[in-house]
Amino acid sequence: PGMVDADEKEVQPCSNCSGIGYRERTGIFEVLQINDSFRKVLIKSPRLDQLEAIAKAHRHISMRDMGILEVASGTTSLEELQRILKN
Repeated sequence: PGMVDADEKEVQPCSNCSGIGYRERTGIFEVLQINDSFRKVLIKSPRLDQLEAIAKAHRHISMRDMGILEVASGTTSLEELQRILKN
C-alpha cells in the first residue's frame, strides 16, 4: 500500500507476496556456541573485543554475515536486510 508507478498512480501489491517480492519468510539467526576458550575469557576478563576475536577464531557466523549470504543467494534483498538489522 502506498506504492506508486512512474505516473504517480497507486500500484496494488501482488497477492502472492503482499508487495515485498518474496513469497515465504526466511529466518536469520545468530547462535553463539560457548566453548572452553570463550568461557575462560568470559570469566577472566569479559571484554567485548576479546570475546569477538574468540568467536571469529571459532568460525562464528554473525547475524549480519548470515544475512549477507541470504542477499547474495537472492533469498532476500539488501533493503530487507538493512530493515531487519537496524532494530
